[in-house]
Amino acid sequence: MRFQSQRLLLMPLSQDHWPVFLALHRDDSVMQYVADMQSEAHVKVRFEQRLGGHSHHTHKFCWAITCKQTAAVFGVIGYDLVNDSQAELGYMLLPHHQGRGYASEALERVIAFAMKAQGVRRFSATVTQGNEASRKVLINCGFSQLQTRNTGYMINGKEVNDWCFELCVNAQL
Repeated sequence: MRFQSQRLLLMPLSQDHWPVFLALHRDDSVMQYVADMQSEAHVKVRFEQRLGGHSHHTHKFCWAITCKQTAAVFGVIGYDLVNDSQAELGYMLLPHHQGRGYASEALERVIAFAMKAQGVRRFSATVTQGNEASRKVLINCGFSQLQTRNTGYMINGKEVNDWCFELCVNAQL
């Protein structure tokens, strides 16, 4: 399923999007809040796991974020279904497209899709503590910050905490 917003086109992730997916996972400023840098082979496995979603037989959904005006692909966004009514969201944008409202715009469209297509009513997101830009995106999209959690997760040899967010949508909507 492909859909659009005012400025963006969201297309199901395909093999054509591999260069952007790899670029996201090779960018220090993107990965500082995600994970340690991984080998290209490991990133390719993660990419392959996100392909072919968007069917009733999968629980992963992932789209490439594209600028309608320039046709530039600059990010990915998606979710994993946790159960019939809950999804865990995530997104990554290349640095020169951050801070322009694209993440919020894409997130709103993905949430609307998940609600309509799968009946999802509860959305969660986990952000590494210190990632104020992602925190702002989630708050702007109506998420509440529930807690700070220490999971022992390490990025670049340093233990990091997670901020946990949730959005519950009234079933009447």
